[in-house]
Amino acid sequence: MASFAQLLVAGERSDPGGWAVTRMFGWGGEATSWVFEEVLADRLQRVDSALDLQVGDGSRLAAVPELPDHTVATTTPEEVGAARAALAERGVWVLEHAEGENLPLPANSFQLVTAKGPAHASASEIARVLAPGGSYLAQLLGPAGGFELLDYFLGPDRGVTRLADTLDSIRLAGLDILDTRVARVSVELRDIGAVVFALRKLLWVPDFSIERYAARLATLHDQIRREGAVVTQATRYLIEAVKPDAGP
Repeated sequence: MASFAQLLVAGERSDPGGWAVTRMFGWGGEATSWVFEEVLADRLQRVDSALDLQVGDGSRLAAVPELPDHTVATTTPEEVGAARAALAERGVWVLEHAEGENLPLPANSFQLVTAKGPAHASASEIARVLAPGGSYLAQLLGPAGGFELLDYFLGPDRGVTRLADTLDSIRLAGLDILDTRVARVSVELRDIGAVVFALRKLLWVPDFSIERYAARLATLHDQIRREGAVVTQATRYLIEAVKPDAGP
């Protein structure tokens, strides 16, 4: 069994694609009314060019039956080697891209931009690289969740980013919202490494560090050892948007 210190390191160094999330997380409650991989596969077979953001280790995209002739993916510096290996035979160009940076791609390049995951995605950058008439498809872990965990670390008096804020940012970038679907799920965090990962990547605590929250992490670690998991609530939402056609 991993020690407290080892779990902290694992949670601090991990990114979504490469971590054994299924082992440390349990999902329950309401299931989504959609299967993102099925929606993704359907949209990808309709276009000639696509960009998949934050592809992790590439395994999700590698499993799609049919990819456009021009498919590009981005991933973190830690995952770029694994993603390139997974997608080499599919002819996908994998770019190293750190969160918060502009996309290293020209404007109006893709008919479809897709994303699945908790990491931030710049609506303005997505709109920039989309060709006129192109679509954006994303499944995001909604920020309007994790209240139990956030209350424990930050207290109840804190700002909450709403789904409406995300949609507003997409509209302000010049995209038209076509569809939005929302589901609530319960999340079991099965060790303190999963908690650290959640605070870094899922709940976006801006000042989070292990040192700053060491005492609370230690107390929660003991609770998880006693009870098997800490449970919090989360939201997932599916968003589809389109970049208006420039017209004749």
